[in-house]
Amino acid sequence: MKIIFLLFYCIVFPDYAWASGGAPLLLVFNLSVFIVGLVWIFGIEYLIYRRMVDSSKSEAFWDVVTVNTYSTTVVAFGIPLIISFLGVVGSFIPGQTGKIISVVATLVQDNAQYGKLAVYMAFVWFAVLFVVTVFFESWLFRKRWSKRDFDPKTKPVKLCWYCNAVSHLGLLLAIVLIWHELL
Repeated sequence: MKIIFLLFYCIVFPDYAWASGGAPLLLVFNLSVFIVGLVWIFGIEYLIYRRMVDSSKSEAFWDVVTVNTYSTTVVAFGIPLIISFLGVVGSFIPGQTGKIISVVATLVQDNAQYGKLAVYMAFVWFAVLFVVTVFFESWLFRKRWSKRDFDPKTKPVKLCWYCNAVSHLGLLLAIVLIWHELL
């Protein structure tokens, strides 16, 4: 329980993670963007959902909130946690190999030789997570719709490409505005 609390504390308050001289950028980016973009994501995806899918306001709201909550938990936080863990493992490997593994996992430290590369890798992972999000959310929508015997008038993958393209562009803008000094 203490480990879970400590992990939660480090995720919620990323400034303290930097105190040791290093932090996984994916988790810091995701938390900042999540906090800034929560209303944006739910709002814009709700509007797009209502335009593309013939459903009640209540069903649309709960579909968007449920799917995005699962997606955030599994994709936006779960996968970066795994990637960050690999970065920590890489920091124990001696030599350049360990440094490269840490950088690919966006784990940066003070005076890091590949600091900018870690920032750019965060953007690569952002793109990868975008694609994973689209397919994960479309799978979740398909499951939710099949339980209601619901004809959405659009395919869930098409809906998710539209919703996530708009919401992720907003998130990318938030990242650039929040973290512009790292670029």
